[in-house]
Amino acid sequence: MLKESTLRYIYSLKKYLYTWSELQHHNKTEDLFIVVRGSVYDVTKFQHEHPGGPELLLDQGGGDVTELFEDAGHSEEARSILKKLKIGVVEGKANDTQEISSRENIGGLAGFGSRRHTIPAFLFIVLGLLFHYYYQNPNKMLPAWRELVLAQN
Repeated sequence: MLKESTLRYIYSLKKYLYTWSELQHHNKTEDLFIVVRGSVYDVTKFQHEHPGGPELLLDQGGGDVTELFEDAGHSEEARSILKKLKIGVVEGKANDTQEISSRENIGGLAGFGSRRHTIPAFLFIVLGLLFHYYYQNPNKMLPAWRELVLAQN
């Protein structure tokens, strides 16, 4: 149960304390809530702007999507949007109501797992290794590869 001071703070922010049974009813297109880290968000108006589409949010409506949200590697912009949609907290989750303004900074690598940067970084490394190998061993490369590289220069 939440402390009385915590409840006063929540009500002073015009936020609401929800129970899980209440949240289960907010899973429709016209009334859609999700829970992330114990905080309740009304994503009704945002669902059609979601990059994954409204179906993704509807499938999880009224439920806890903390793990899915974190695993997706959401950007700071996405976290900022979510923060604006906060309407309350879930009863009994006092320890999990911290804001999600940024990922945990583990070893200074906050946000390093972003998919937006993973593929370009991987391609950069592969191309670097190929060019390194080519210039170290030009006679071992396939003639077609050499012709392709020389044609680009």
